[in-house]
Amino acid sequence: MAIENILAQRYASKAMNTIWEEENKILLERELWIAIMSAQNEAGLEISKKTIQDYEKEKKQIDLASIKKREKILKHDVKARLEEFNSLSGWQDAHKGLTSRDITENVEQKQIRQSIDLLLKKIQCSLIQLKNRAKQWQDLVITARTHNVPAQTTTMGKRIAMFGEELLYSYQELEKFYHHYPLRGIQGAVGTRMDLLSLFENNTQNLRIIDKHLQKFHQIKAQKNIKQYNNTGQIYPRSLDFHLASLAVLVSSAPNSFCTTLRLMAGAGLASEGFSQGQTGSSAMPHKKNARSCERIHSFHIILKGLLASASELSGTQWNEGDVSCSAARRFLLPNLFFVLDGILETFITILQNMEISKKAIQQENEKQLPFLATTSLLISAVKKGIGREKAHKIIKNECLNAIEDEQELSILLATNKEFPLNKKEIFHIIQETVKNTGIAIQQTKIFIEKIEEEFDENKYSPEEIL
Repeated sequence: MAIENILAQRYASKAMNTIWEEENKILLERELWIAIMSAQNEAGLEISKKTIQDYEKEKKQIDLASIKKREKILKHDVKARLEEFNSLSGWQDAHKGLTSRDITENVEQKQIRQSIDLLLKKIQCSLIQLKNRAKQWQDLVITARTHNVPAQTTTMGKRIAMFGEELLYSYQELEKFYHHYPLRGIQGAVGTRMDLLSLFENNTQNLRIIDKHLQKFHQIKAQKNIKQYNNTGQIYPRSLDFHLASLAVLVSSAPNSFCTTLRLMAGAGLASEGFSQGQTGSSAMPHKKNARSCERIHSFHIILKGLLASASELSGTQWNEGDVSCSAARRFLLPNLFFVLDGILETFITILQNMEISKKAIQQENEKQLPFLATTSLLISAVKKGIGREKAHKIIKNECLNAIEDEQELSILLATNKEFPLNKKEIFHIIQETVKNTGIAIQQTKIFIEKIEEEFDENKYSPEEIL
């Protein structure tokens, strides 16, 4: 019985699975072989159009069992897939002047580009959902917390915009990587392109034809947009994989922080990630509505950081022009990196679509914490009256501790403190105004909303139903 890849089959979308499934990889390899044969035909090599057509006709006939049988004998996966393709076509013209890494690395790079393109669309959707929620609650006053302790007032919209702005930055960085992602090209065994040149009697002009067809394979239209390594060895630098993995962690950071905060809010009854009809929160405690999807994103974030550690081990360890010591690690690293990040975004969009706020609980928390939320304003007002800042700070701190310990009103304690310069009326007014005083939170939220609306059209993407 086959053992499933839990990341792929349980969490990642069908679209992401399709990019990395074995049959698709083999199909891409065959399309690359055909592209290079077409280039070689154009350059004058004796590979007929009939030959290429025969390969083209058989490229979708993929028999994994037959290929695996060949590999058991050859102990070489690329050679096994090449012999299978040759056998189907009836020719032996594929792979002339190439090395295995010419095939595998270009296919991987195409899969990476396709995966990033899919993820960028999902991040856009996430940003639009964040914008919608920020707009919905832009003026809903909540108790802001630092060190998870009540600090001052903010708005729910501002809190959401805070994480949205972080995600927007990571989107821009991933998009930049996508547009500047350098291709390895067809470089040969040690990166000198010697075998191709030998086929072309050292005519370097024919290398441009190879590059043109490779560009078509990667679906990069404009020549000026091509970023291609000129001086790789057999492999492209694994620091590029490390950069990719670090961007994956960067992209996951805002959703993870958002979900951590939502979990804290859920624990206090202030918000929830939503609870569908028939859903069970706990098999033992029927009342529970756990933030299980938020917890899932935290788990994904941990996995991504583990994958980043693997990528860092590969980065900067190249021997001479290259070797295959990175092979097994990258077979695991690359697809799972995208399965996890895809799972994060599928889950995150679902949370954003379904999350709920308890305005009553938020108001109750505000009222309970109100005197303490006003301490900064009380401090500033006291300083304006002429008292030293540190003295005023000490008085307010001590009276806050007394209020908590003796369950007394902070306003009364401060008003009866002879050293504190504000009277009862002034103190009461400052405390009452605190619930309205969120600084420029609403304006900050509107800036985020406008930025997203300017940059992105409404994204109609709907995530697959998550388990």
